Amino acid sequence: MLSQTPAVLEHLLSEIPADRRDVRRVEGQWGVKEWLCHLVDAQDVLMARFRQFENETNPLIADYEPPAPSDSRYRDRDLDSAISRFAEVRSASIQTLQRYDNAFWNLSGRHESFSPYGTRILLSHMLNVDYAHLLGMEKAGLGKIGS
Repeated sequence: MLSQTPAVLEHLLSEIPADRRDVRRVEGQWGVKEWLCHLVDAQDVLMARFRQFENETNPLIADYEPPAPSDSRYRDRDLDSAISRFAEVRSASIQTLQRYDNAFWNLSGRHESFSPYGTRILLSHMLNVDYAHLLGMEKAGLGKIGS
């Protein structure tokens, strides 16, 4: 499933009118580009967590708080660059995940907000991050304003 996200993303973006991809259509909420840029950044956070499991016994995984919509860090990023970056990062992530053996997928750790927590839950979080961000982009780009 993870390998399909870049294609799903490209299809979704092709459905969103160009004039809606780089704007906030609802004040105080992320637009399409911001959802995408955050999805790219989230990959680094998720893969850092997998590295914690590689390098630590029973690692403590810290909560992650995404930037607030009032934070402008994603506004100046280029949409096409973010699309390319996501595809690159996802490809590298999949290669890393495929290297892990069965024992790795049974490791346990601790999380500030989830219990129990381990590598399988982390993989589930990675899938959920994809779905949540794709849905955010869909709502931001295709949603009817005021509904």
